[in-house]
Amino acid sequence: MTEKTFKKHLMRVIFPCALYSASAGVVIGIVVFFFKMLAEFLGTLSADIYSFISHHLVYIPVLIIGLVLSAFVVFLVIKKIPEASGGGIPRSEGIVRGLLTFRWLHSIIGAIVGSIFAFIAGLSVGSEGPGVQIGTAIGDGFNKIYHSRGHTWKRPVLTAGAAAGFAVVTGAPISGIVFAIEEANSRYEPYLVLAAGIGVIFATVTVSFLANIFSVDMRILNVGSFTDLTISLIWIPAVIGIIAGIAAVIYNTLTEKVSLFASKHINKKFVPLIYLLSIFLLTGMVGLLLPQAIGSGHSLIFGVIERLYLWYILLAIFGVKLLLIAGTSASGAVGGMFLPMLSIGATVGGLIGELFLIGGLDIGFYPVIVLLTICGFFGGAIYAPITATIFIIEATGSFISGLHCIIAVFLSMMIMSIFKVESVNEVALKEILKKNSKTGTHSNSQDAEVSN
Repeated sequence: MTEKTFKKHLMRVIFPCALYSASAGVVIGIVVFFFKMLAEFLGTLSADIYSFISHHLVYIPVLIIGLVLSAFVVFLVIKKIPEASGGGIPRSEGIVRGLLTFRWLHSIIGAIVGSIFAFIAGLSVGSEGPGVQIGTAIGDGFNKIYHSRGHTWKRPVLTAGAAAGFAVVTGAPISGIVFAIEEANSRYEPYLVLAAGIGVIFATVTVSFLANIFSVDMRILNVGSFTDLTISLIWIPAVIGIIAGIAAVIYNTLTEKVSLFASKHINKKFVPLIYLLSIFLLTGMVGLLLPQAIGSGHSLIFGVIERLYLWYILLAIFGVKLLLIAGTSASGAVGGMFLPMLSIGATVGGLIGELFLIGGLDIGFYPVIVLLTICGFFGGAIYAPITATIFIIEATGSFISGLHCIIAVFLSMMIMSIFKVESVNEVALKEILKKNSKTGTHSNSQDAEVSN
């Protein structure tokens, strides 16, 4: 490459890629930061509402009316803005890979509005999926504003948006970069790494500034210090990985089967609004009887780590939460499945921990058993071992042996491979593509766009 060609390449490709990734990172840091704060507030509000009504049953009719209205609003959102429906992470992966088209501004509005009512109702959804989708949409917004159609830096800027969104909403910047490369793109290219790194850096700096102002901790799993496993107990991560893999097989299979049933029969036997309404009402009923099983699962994870639940309560939560996640995912409700999925891993980890305690293991190792199970379950369910390992170390803010994480994740993935079960995100993406192909919005073009 000559000096003239290099300068031309620098000014037309590298510089725009870096500039737009950095600009998108700042905007994503601001928007997703406040979105996450709103999600946490609404999650707490929802828990308080269910707690109040469970002690004042006379208000159950008010709860039902609220759930019906929330379901109707979410239905309108996904009807008018279909790109906001379902899990934000698999949809963002499809957009980054050029498999899906969407209207970036509509997507942001739909994700925020739809999530608000889903959070208040206590649906088994989290803010992580919408956060990644908002990040991807903002990245695409910068591409559209600066007319990047067909340019080399279009995909890298989308990647920067997805990475920054993930980093902000989870409080795990390195994981955001790895996620965008390993999971969203499934390939490593210099421009993708450059854009993801710049986007995450600027988003993280912006969020750190805001977090200091509002005195909040952005880490999603700040569990504090705990006792890590010694090298003589290295067999424990192996056992955890196998059990977590079996749980991941059950989770992915159930989610896929329910989704397939909904896509085949919901328009024939049920009205989509009625199905969505049934999910809201079912969530309401569970919220009164077993409140730990509704919502994003964030407080559930901490409750399991602190060993607040007896084993049979954990078993009940696991079964009910599993069904709620599968049903909610198939309904197309706005929200993410990332944190609810981690909460399933936590309940499995709690059950494994109880078994080890019966066998005589020191109770001090209980938290790390739960965290290793979350890591193994998460990595196996989405087939992303590097993302899962780095995330569990980074998001907890504590040191946990990378070797133990790797053992748990790879054995979990091995179980998934033996049963030939696909990644939950890939299954969700295929369903989205199938739906879009029926409506004519699916595109195989890398630069396919839908104008605003």
